[in-house]
Amino acid sequence: MNSKFDKMRENREEQGERKQERLSETIDEVEGTREGSQDERRKEGDAEHHHGEDQR
Repeated sequence: MNSKFDKMRENREEQGERKQERLSETIDEVEGTREGSQDERRKEGDAEHHHGEDQR
């Protein structure tokens, strides 16, 4: 009986560790995406700004 429960506990711990790894990878991806979209927004803002100057 004990070995069965030990195996179950080990499996749960391994799954928990894998979840943590996946979560941290996902967070990194999201932060990277967020930074990228901010850069694109800045570029678009600069482009709009330049168009305004060109028309004058």
